Amino acid sequence: MTTIFSRFLLFFAICIIVAGPATAQRTVDGSRRAWDECQAKQNASPAFLALRHKIGSRASPDIAFSTDKVTLEEAQNLRALLREYIIPCSRFATEVAQARLPAIVPFMVASQAKADANYERLIAGEITRGQFIRDARAIDAEMDAEIRRQDGDAPK
Repeated sequence: MTTIFSRFLLFFAICIIVAGPATAQRTVDGSRRAWDECQAKQNASPAFLALRHKIGSRASPDIAFSTDKVTLEEAQNLRALLREYIIPCSRFATEVAQARLPAIVPFMVASQAKADANYERLIAGEITRGQFIRDARAIDAEMDAEIRRQDGDAPK
């Protein structure tokens, strides 16, 4: 779960560097605060607390090799996280991108759709935890590379 948010954190760090008008800054600051609040609510949710040791950043490093699929209860928690936090919170990252680095927005939207589909496949039992983690890492790597590429093209 935190891998998706880690790419947004990287994006926010880049957005701080990119110059923008004062009104855009107020919008960016508001979107950042909203994203922080949304993430804080997610991290305090029962669904996240139940899953953080199995899928989140506190999961075992060898989770990428797991052949286990999620249980029914874990799938329900994942579905709640996806619908109540992950999808709604990503809107705020898109708002920041639109204000500070608009060229990245289509790539962010596509990347988030891939990440959401990855969650849906895990929830549906189509993939294992390990495959989910490997796919999530690949999605994050693509997004990170695009952010760096776009940041290199952005005016300083």
